[in-house]
Amino acid sequence: MRLALALTAALIGAVPAGAEDRAVVIGNSDYRHAPDLAGADMRPVVEGLREAGFRIGDGTDLGSAESRAFLGRLAADDPQPGARIVVLNGRFLHDSDETWFLGREAQEPGLLNVGLQGVPLSLVMRQIAEGRPGAVLLLGTDSQDMPHQPGVDSGIGRLTPPQGVAVITGTPARCPQTCNCSTAAARNVSPAAITTFLPAALNWLASLPMVVVLPEPFTPTT
Repeated sequence: MRLALALTAALIGAVPAGAEDRAVVIGNSDYRHAPDLAGADMRPVVEGLREAGFRIGDGTDLGSAESRAFLGRLAADDPQPGARIVVLNGRFLHDSDETWFLGREAQEPGLLNVGLQGVPLSLVMRQIAEGRPGAVLLLGTDSQDMPHQPGVDSGIGRLTPPQGVAVITGTPARCPQTCNCSTAAARNVSPAAITTFLPAALNWLASLPMVVVLPEPFTPTT
């Protein structure tokens, strides 16, 4: 995935010596009250991140409380934060302002209780925004409907990441591929190569079934 290689390298770049890289990988496919998600095997993602030196929390088919606990590790005190990568495969609901990643127990959430059955992505993005020199949030889902009450809609809504955070959305099968290339990019691509390669990679994006959301303004690390 050339796009992930260039984009994530531009955001993360060379991690300072002594910085702690952190990652969370959650793959929810077996929902109790919603269609199952044909998810990808997340084990290669977890193994790749560990080999790259990330401190990682990972889980499969987690409830909302368990998901919050894993994601809460990102907020633990870190005097010298390094790169941050979060991968969330599963079902999402959104309204005009927020998107929630749902726990496997979610049952027809509505606007009044979706926050109890899922994790707001705005909070996840704030937690990883301290990553230096950047962070990536990868979201995987499919086109099947998540049963819900009025006030929310199925899927991933409009996201506005803070400075330093890039969001990549696609199918569950693409997220692990993207994450593996993202990790490699953070370790192996020089700033000079980033500057040369990024424009071509972003042009190539138009041919992919993937959406990339960059913070405004987008300032690549040099």
